[in-house]
Amino acid sequence: MGFTAFAAPILPGKTEQLKRFTEELNGPRNQEYVESRKRAGVLERTFLQQTPQGDFALVTLEGNDPLKSFEEFAKSQDPFARWFNQQVKEIHGIDLAQISSMPAPALVVQGGISHGASGGREEEDKKIVRRFVDECINQQKESSWNELTTPNYRNYGFEPPLDRDATIQLVRQFHQGFPDFHVALDEVIIDGDRAASKDTLTGTHKGVFQGIPATGRHVTVRAVTYYRIEKGRIVEDFPSIDMMSIMQQLGVTPVQQRRAA
Repeated sequence: MGFTAFAAPILPGKTEQLKRFTEELNGPRNQEYVESRKRAGVLERTFLQQTPQGDFALVTLEGNDPLKSFEEFAKSQDPFARWFNQQVKEIHGIDLAQISSMPAPALVVQGGISHGASGGREEEDKKIVRRFVDECINQQKESSWNELTTPNYRNYGFEPPLDRDATIQLVRQFHQGFPDFHVALDEVIIDGDRAASKDTLTGTHKGVFQGIPATGRHVTVRAVTYYRIEKGRIVEDFPSIDMMSIMQQLGVTPVQQRRAA
């Protein structure tokens, strides 16, 4: 499940229009509003924050790909979508059709209880690992790589270690060879700034992988991955993928038979 949040400044003199807008969404146009978000697969929440320096709206979006879904809604020619988008332009000066081009919020400072004393921090880091696997590996969302990993990210599961771009290319190769490639997290454990996961990799060999033509065989491989997390982003990981097992299941490398005692 993806999550994003952003602040939308309210243009001078437009706070009352925002209130009338939300009254419409909570009242006569509520059914249209709710149905539009169901179709987009997005849960949206909006909060009004008034300050002496100006007012702004805080918007949170949850869904499989909330920004993409929201942008598709903004480009719709549905009468409700056109009305909604016009209201947003008048109140905030924002074109929702361009929302995915907006940079994701960047963490600039963090303070509070240390990892070891905070179960909440552990849960947040578990979410980071789960989002990384779901969005970066399974869904191949490049925008999530920028959000969930640092620019100097390194993958030490291969020799030589892979940077972010090289790892993205590797993930693409897996999906090209196994179109239904999927990594399931069986367990995630947090210890300070370190995380470990038990993984199950599955896929059906329907494309060329490592130069091997499609065999149609299904593979299942279990792995363990170690992560280091800093300030809500993954700095490095150590996936232990048994490539020999994959090749054996594809029938490329013969399984060595044990001799009878």
